[in-house]
Amino acid sequence: MDSSSEQMAELRELAGSRDVLAVVAVRMRIVLWSAEGPRRKDIAELAGAAPLTRSSPRSDSPRPA
Repeated sequence: MDSSSEQMAELRELAGSRDVLAVVAVRMRIVLWSAEGPRRKDIAELAGAAPLTRSSPRSDSPRPA
């Protein structure tokens, strides 16, 4: 993800705002963490998400008939 430092600063400010729904703030934090470069597993842990029991198929992969 390629974002300007101004955009990232605005996102940080909004993520900490009481005027933003909690679910939206978590998504903003996920975007911020992703920009910092940690693994998806680590980001999920930071966000408090439960680990997946299996990987879901990619949307561009062929579906079984």
